[in-house]
Amino acid sequence: MRDDLLTYPDIEETVEQIVQPLISSPKIRRKQELITAPTVEAMCRGDHPAFQKIYLHSIGPLTDFLNILLRSRSEAEEIAQEIFTHIWANREKIDAAKNFKGYLYTVAKTMAFKQMARKKLDQKYYNYKLHAVPEFNSSPDDVVITQELAMLI
Repeated sequence: MRDDLLTYPDIEETVEQIVQPLISSPKIRRKQELITAPTVEAMCRGDHPAFQKIYLHSIGPLTDFLNILLRSRSEAEEIAQEIFTHIWANREKIDAAKNFKGYLYTVAKTMAFKQMARKKLDQKYYNYKLHAVPEFNSSPDDVVITQELAMLI
């Protein structure tokens, strides 16, 4: 779990309990009905079947969208799961009258951009540490160990 996002351990567990049976089900490949405002309203009230329907309908296309942005299937799948955790945690705040699909993809795009910025920052830090001048009081062995660790990271 990333440290800059709020974590919801109880909610993540609830989402996992709702979604896990669906992932292993062969029904996940079948076409689902479109997400309607009544379905979103039911999900906002805490209806698990409505959330499952939204999840089944949205997880594939959302993951594909994130995969295009991030160019990493595993990161796309992780962020897609975080999005549904976020949706379940904030379901009372969602306006069912507005375009839910637009909301879903806006959240996805925002999280993907945060992930890309984080990766860019991590790369800058890695490059800095890789090319950093060793301390003057470091022994030659310490310098070699530091460089080897930097290459492993």
